[in-house]
Amino acid sequence: RVSESWFWEKESKGINCLEEFVRFVDDNHFTLDRINSDLVLDAGYSVDGVRALLLTRKFHNGDEVAALNEFAERIKEYSVLLGLAKDGRSVCGVCYMPATGELYSASEGNGAVKIVDGRRKALKTLGNDANRLVVGRYNIDDDLRRILAEEGRSLKEVQYGGSFGVKVCWVAEGRFDKYLHTNLDPNKKVHASLWDSCAVDVILTEAGGSSFDLDGNPIDYKSTSVPLTKGYIAVGKK
Repeated sequence: RVSESWFWEKESKGINCLEEFVRFVDDNHFTLDRINSDLVLDAGYSVDGVRALLLTRKFHNGDEVAALNEFAERIKEYSVLLGLAKDGRSVCGVCYMPATGELYSASEGNGAVKIVDGRRKALKTLGNDANRLVVGRYNIDDDLRRILAEEGRSLKEVQYGGSFGVKVCWVAEGRFDKYLHTNLDPNKKVHASLWDSCAVDVILTEAGGSSFDLDGNPIDYKSTSVPLTKGYIAVGKK
């Protein structure tokens, strides 16, 4: 993930401008190995922005508009994630929100903290049942609707949030009791992977929560399958 500046350098607003940017990249046949920086800058964009789009396509199966919507709409709920896994567990992680300056971090056995403007606050989940549920703003699919129906809920009774890491951290700090990610959209494109969850799993567990897939199994960071095809659930209690 990259700074919001790549899009805001273009003096325009809204999803139509994001689509204009996508057309610009397509029309010029840019690839990660071939980007004409002079052409990009002359058009009012940034080279990092082009790289961000191309990387998003590479790792999100071409669903770049959904993945970059929040940049275009100036929603600040995106993050930079850095995690370390050992023996199949998430043992150290950082989640930083560039637009708000919020940083969440944890290491195994040392607790989890949130740092804003140099002030540190220990994170602690409320340990409640899943009364307050958050889901992805662009990750609504039939599986999610089915699970909500089984819980006696509807989409009108949940809250919506930005990036994967941000929503897990919200559970870690007690803002929500549960985050549910079913991972497939109507076109069956995977849009979350182990690198999304690795950094924040340890933050969640050190704050008192836990995570598992839709089958109830812990997330296995030894897995050779990087996409979270079995979904992900974060809850504020062990």
